[in-house]
Amino acid sequence: MICVVCKEPDNHPVNSPSHRFPFLRKKRVLLFAVVAAALIFGAFHYDSTFRSWMLSEQSPHWKHTPEHAASVALSKYGDWIPLMGITAVAALIARGFGNRKWTKIFVTAIVASALAGILATSCRSLTGRTRPIATPPITPGWYGPYHNGRCLIGVHAYNSFPSGHTATAVGLAAVILFSQPLWGIPCMLVALAIAASRLYLGQHNLSDVTAALFLGLAVGWGTWRIAKRKGNIF
Repeated sequence: MICVVCKEPDNHPVNSPSHRFPFLRKKRVLLFAVVAAALIFGAFHYDSTFRSWMLSEQSPHWKHTPEHAASVALSKYGDWIPLMGITAVAALIARGFGNRKWTKIFVTAIVASALAGILATSCRSLTGRTRPIATPPITPGWYGPYHNGRCLIGVHAYNSFPSGHTATAVGLAAVILFSQPLWGIPCMLVALAIAASRLYLGQHNLSDVTAALFLGLAVGWGTWRIAKRKGNIF
């Protein structure tokens, strides 16, 4: 485990607007919640329309296209374990070069990604929502953790909401985005590409990904704020 012992200076002085006017921060949080709720609600409304459009864009041989191959690769390497491995290596490299700032960022990103993934997995294990491309076909719906005497926790076909891939990828990228926007933007674009791959492959509904996106952003922001305030997350 990497231990970060050097406390970074606080870039937000006491006289900054967020300190002098804490209600401004509360307003931003409220705005985020309102926007998230509105977009998630809209995504639920357009789930069927989006899925129909996606199917209409896929040719009969879509599984042999470069788009499919790219989506499979993004889903494979955008899962929690590969993401954690890549970020852990980056943290080790940063520590090897004596860069405490980036070591802290990468470690914080790992923590945020793990928390977002745990929350998403816990939720989707209980919702019992069917995946669009479930095989054999299942009547779409929300079946909960148990259905007809069968435990659905951990059953892939019934664990669609929210997207675990999206939550973990966005949670990780969000920390880098808030810490170093110049580097965080491409990281977030990769996270969004991972989310898009899950939609393209029919593993998730639009609302699954939208809800996970805001979950990852919220967890990433919260984890980053705690790490920034404490200087050391461990």
